[in-house]
Amino acid sequence: MLHVLVDTSVWLDLAKDHKQESLLSVLAILIDKKEITLILPQTVVDEFNKNKARVAEDGIKSMSAALKRASDAINLVGDPKKKSIVYRQLSDAGLKITRLGDKALQAMTLIGDIFTKVATIPTSQSAIIGAGQRGIAKQAPFHKGKNSMSDALIIETYREYVAQCAKPGDRFAFVTHNKHDFGDPTDHRLPHPEIANMFSRIKSLYSINLGETLRRIKPEMVTDLMMDAEFEFVPRTLREIYNAEEELELKIWYNRHQNRLYDVETGVIKILPESEYKGDPKTIRKDIWEGARKSAKAVERRFSKENLLWDDFEWGMLNGKLSALRWVIGEDWDSLDT
Repeated sequence: MLHVLVDTSVWLDLAKDHKQESLLSVLAILIDKKEITLILPQTVVDEFNKNKARVAEDGIKSMSAALKRASDAINLVGDPKKKSIVYRQLSDAGLKITRLGDKALQAMTLIGDIFTKVATIPTSQSAIIGAGQRGIAKQAPFHKGKNSMSDALIIETYREYVAQCAKPGDRFAFVTHNKHDFGDPTDHRLPHPEIANMFSRIKSLYSINLGETLRRIKPEMVTDLMMDAEFEFVPRTLREIYNAEEELELKIWYNRHQNRLYDVETGVIKILPESEYKGDPKTIRKDIWEGARKSAKAVERRFSKENLLWDDFEWGMLNGKLSALRWVIGEDWDSLDT
């Protein structure tokens, strides 16, 4: 069994970086399948809860501010002929930032679920004493001259766990992204010399790469899980949504026009010159009708007539799709005007 302590810095990076979503999912699966045991000090939970909102908000605010600056610059000095194209791209980017915020919240929720399923390890008195002694001696992680008590408690809790819980065949791993406090100054892939005695090549691993650590358990299984987790639907851009909405509107309008054409040809609706038109729903102005006929021809050229024929089921689907897309861009449900 592999027992893994994931440092707070790793949890926070998993939460804020949407590219790590698949890795977080794989970690959750391995824990559920009992392929690994998660070592979870109470200090890690407390630090994560303290910093998670700030980390997620900072990332979104930073990207939003960059978009605002870009928009302002385009407005001041951008080529007028190209502004509309750039603004559409900025709009799409803004929508993606919103999605990143949603993904961060999803990651926070998944991490919270993991924490609730794992028994936390309370901070022992001996871990507090060990961390305090490190502080007095200015040993890692205190060697940078700052208050690193939380980091010291985490590493001391790991030391105690390995000493007290080891069984034949068990392996342990400490995974961190906090390279400056825990890593060797000359090679961050290695532990700092002042904590190096806690680690070995086989029994107790020091790692700065969670994915690499997980692959040490069952390489094929983790690779397969990563591939499954990375397979996801990519949300449409705002421009794609508008284009699809426009196409559906044209097709539905065309069908309604064909019904109107039938009524005209059968005499149910009469075409009148503008001077005689009084607004009767059983009549239509000649100039408006001629414009509609031209528009219908344009729709036929764009989609071809064979792609503009639908049975009742397909017609219902078209209307449902238009209603849904219009709801997405801010209109009320069942908005089907053309």
